Amino acid sequence: MGKRIAIQATEARGRLTEREREVFQRFLTGELGDHLSAQAITAATLVSALNDTMQTVRGA
Repeated sequence: MGKRIAIQATEARGRLTEREREVFQRFLTGELGDHLSAQAITAATLVSALNDTMQTVRGA
């Protein structure tokens, strides 16, 4: 009986660890996605500003 309880406890810890890993992975993926999205928006803004500047230089 004691061995069976120990085995079940070990299995339960493994499931909890797996669940925690999945939650952490989803959190990191979301954070990474948010960061990359912000970087892409910033890059697009900078490219647009550079293009505007280049139009001014070409037009002068």
